[in-house]
Amino acid sequence: MATPLQFTTPTGRMIGGSLYEPETTDYDGNPLVVKDGPNKGQPTQRYNVGIAIPKTPGATHWASETWGRPVWDLAHAAFTLGEPQRSDFAWKVTDGDSTTPGKPKNGKPGRRPCDKEGYPGHWVIWMSSTQAPRTARLDNGQPAYLMDKDAIKPGYYIQILCSVKDNKPAASPGVYWNPAIVCLIGYGPEITQGPTLDDAAFSAALPPGASVIPVGAANLPPPMALTPPGPVATAPVPVHPAPGFVQVPPPPAAAVAVPPAPPAPGGLPPGRTWLNPTHTYAQFKADPQWTDDLLVAHGHMR
Repeated sequence: MATPLQFTTPTGRMIGGSLYEPETTDYDGNPLVVKDGPNKGQPTQRYNVGIAIPKTPGATHWASETWGRPVWDLAHAAFTLGEPQRSDFAWKVTDGDSTTPGKPKNGKPGRRPCDKEGYPGHWVIWMSSTQAPRTARLDNGQPAYLMDKDAIKPGYYIQILCSVKDNKPAASPGVYWNPAIVCLIGYGPEITQGPTLDDAAFSAALPPGASVIPVGAANLPPPMALTPPGPVATAPVPVHPAPGFVQVPPPPAAAVAVPPAPPAPGGLPPGRTWLNPTHTYAQFKADPQWTDDLLVAHGHMR
C-alpha cells in the first residue's frame, strides 16, 4: 500500500449525497455489505458526498490539475502491473463534460454527466465514508465546527479535507476518497436529489373505461345555495352532449363498506327525508319564510 494522501480540495459545489443520512443500499438496491477484510459480508453503511471542482482552462485530464497529480502518482506507485491504465480502474473522478452514459438503472440507460446539474465544466469527485464527516464553516475567515443538521446541502459551495489511498488488496483495483471535514464556503441554489421525470416510465395509454376528462363532469348540477325562497323553479332542461362526443362509462365500482347514516337534522318533521348536504333543516327554519312545502318544492327535503 502506498502512503495515503491528505489534502484540502479547491472550492467546489456539492452536487449530491448527504453528510447527515447514510445509505444502506447500493446502486441496485441491494443491502450494503463490507466487500473485503475480516468483516467481509457484514452489513455496513455509507455517507456519500460529490464535489464538482471547476476545470483549469486548458486542462484535458484531471491528473494535470495540482490536486489530481498526487492522486495519479499514488495509484501508479501502489499498482505496479499497469492496473491504473485499465478502463475499469476506480478513480472516483468523472469528467463533467463527458457524453458517455453512466450505469443503467431500473432498465433505463444511465444519464450522461454533461446532462446533470453542476457537472459541465467541472471534475466531479465522489467521496464516501462509513462515518459521517465533520462539518464546519468559516467564521470571519476562521473555521468553526457546524453542529446543525442539514446545514450543508447539495448545491452549496464547499471544501473537503480528505484522504486518498489505494484499495489493495481488493479484487477491483482503485482508490478510496474519504471525507474527513466538509467546510461550508458559500451558498448556491439547492440541487434536488432523487428520481426525476426522466427516470419515470409514465404511459399515455388509457386503460379500458378511462377518460381524458372527468366522467360526467359536464352534467353535474351546481350546488344548492341557501337563499330566500322565490317562485318554485321549473323542471331543468336535460343537457345533451354535442354531436360526436362519446362519454366513456366509468368502470364498475368496487364493493365498499356502507358508512352509517348521519343523524337526522334536529326538528325534521316525522316521515320527512332531508336532502341538502350542506345546510340543516334548522338553519332553513330559522328564516320564517321557509315553509316545509317550499323546502320540498326546492328539493331540500321530501
